[in-house]
Amino acid sequence: MEIKSTEFFRNIKSLPPPGTQDFDDLITWEIEKCLGGVTIGGVHIPGILYRHLNHWHIIVDKKDNWGNIVRVPARPDLRDNEWERGEYYQKCQEHQTGYIEVGLRQGGKSEWEASIIGMTAILFENSQSVLVAGNGADMRLLTEKIDFGWKHMWQ
Repeated sequence: MEIKSTEFFRNIKSLPPPGTQDFDDLITWEIEKCLGGVTIGGVHIPGILYRHLNHWHIIVDKKDNWGNIVRVPARPDLRDNEWERGEYYQKCQEHQTGYIEVGLRQGGKSEWEASIIGMTAILFENSQSVLVAGNGADMRLLTEKIDFGWKHMWQ
């Protein structure tokens, strides 16, 4: 699903130049939306979901001009599984409980987990995240996704 609202950072056509008050105001406003979420058309989008959709990058499959499937960096699309994860994550924050991610293969679990860990490390000074994986390959997959997301974030 595509959200065309200009409240979404990804839909801003022209960013103000760095070093201006408008630029500083944009950063402040984006941090507020990343922490508290945003309401568009009466629908609240949790901060974690807003961050994931607007400031995180993953590798996605796209068709090139010749019909070949190629893997490219892009912001994630809004899918029902991310929507539900965002709502449940917000409820866990409100109730100060833990969040456990369980799901099927190809459901976007590691992308979501990398997004949470990557953005938390940036938005919360002195934060700590603990990564647990069943084996070395799973740990490498998660750390590679975190590293990729960090490398492709907006300045």
